[in-house]
Amino acid sequence: MKHALALSALYLLTGSAQATPADLAKMKTSDFLLSTGPTGCQAKGMKADAKGDYLYVAEMCGALDPVTRKAIKDANGNRVASVSMYNLRTLKLEKIIQTPRGALKGIIGNTEVDMTIDDKYVLVARAESDGTAPLYPGGAGMVTAIRSDTHEVAKYIPVNGSGAKTIMRRPFVQGEGNRQIVYVANYFSDDISILDVTNLETIQGMRADAALIKRVKVKSAFINPNKNGYKIAPRGLAFTPDGKYAIVLATETGSIIVMDSVNHTQLAELPPMPTSIAGREVNVRHIVTTNDGEVAYLSHMRGNAISRINVLKLISMARTAGGQVLPVSAWNDLLIPFANGKKLIDVIKYPKDHPNFANQTWQFADPNTIVLDPVNNRYLYVSNRTRSAKDYNIINLKIKGKIDVIDTESGEIIFTMAGGAQPTALEVSPDNRVLISAGFKDDTIYFYDLEKMLSIYESGQTTGLR
Repeated sequence: MKHALALSALYLLTGSAQATPADLAKMKTSDFLLSTGPTGCQAKGMKADAKGDYLYVAEMCGALDPVTRKAIKDANGNRVASVSMYNLRTLKLEKIIQTPRGALKGIIGNTEVDMTIDDKYVLVARAESDGTAPLYPGGAGMVTAIRSDTHEVAKYIPVNGSGAKTIMRRPFVQGEGNRQIVYVANYFSDDISILDVTNLETIQGMRADAALIKRVKVKSAFINPNKNGYKIAPRGLAFTPDGKYAIVLATETGSIIVMDSVNHTQLAELPPMPTSIAGREVNVRHIVTTNDGEVAYLSHMRGNAISRINVLKLISMARTAGGQVLPVSAWNDLLIPFANGKKLIDVIKYPKDHPNFANQTWQFADPNTIVLDPVNNRYLYVSNRTRSAKDYNIINLKIKGKIDVIDTESGEIIFTMAGGAQPTALEVSPDNRVLISAGFKDDTIYFYDLEKMLSIYESGQTTGLR
């Protein structure tokens, strides 16, 4: 039924069934916006379950009443940390799940979400704590495990590091049976927490402290000596399909760290991308890999670009590096140019219906979260937070971000949609029909009709059809 509706819209738009990609140029964001809804305060990360039934949204500064939009507080008058659960069939908010709060003067809520491989649990990272936190105080982050069948909190897992943000499950490793390992990148303490969530249900009580295996301090040869606080800021995480290697993006240094994810040791570091290639200074923020594990896409928040690298070559280089830094020239072998010859895709162009920068370029796009088409791995979706000024600390809530849709076969941006205020959390439904974005600063979730957009774009093509 939904597919038929999308094709009907296609006929109305063009007057015939033979639409072309050029028809997208006539359209606006509103042509693809299915609906919006409320989130908690500062939606940071989100994850859909494997069946496409539910979407879980981690909210960094806590729950908001979906009607009054006022902060929900506990009996002591403190804000409540939360995860909003959306029904992806109805696109409606179904439940607000309360989790242990963090620091009252800092990050009180949650940051990122992933699922266990068996889909029994939703794993939600809380960044930090303080002396008043009810669980794991003293600055530490934690993970809340929520049962996916009952949507009730089941376990609490410490990470012992601070700034727990990106959380990523490792694929099964041959010879380890059904062992389920999870990595948590601790942005503030410059380390990775390794969790074993294989048999959470067998651990007595709510506290699953035994699930924390160890913390691994990441190392970099490119630390700015003048930088205060965190110096590496591990953020993006990805694993090879065999689960044997992890790729960790160091946001502050701009380098890429390769780890042995069986023994949990650092193997090598790839230097920051040289300006001779990028044409400017770039960092690395988030990473997604193709299903076959051969290609990884990178977002460069500092540098306003997207690139892709050969994962197989990177792992091969890391295995023989002896724990050392790879030569900067390695980038020449690792970068995979797109069909249009570009090594980096610039994301500074804004759509004609953007409320602030209509048909303009803006040098502070700040591409952040990226997700890849889960069906064919053809399309890459990019959330651009969009700063209002050069100073990262200046945020104008009236400035809106954008969402880019990139055809990785051509390397071209096929459509750009206006987003909420600083869109950060981003996800795509498992069937690649609905794209979901959340405004970090307007506490709103946006659902976009990908099926309609891609039907128009792909109509008339002889290859690459879904």
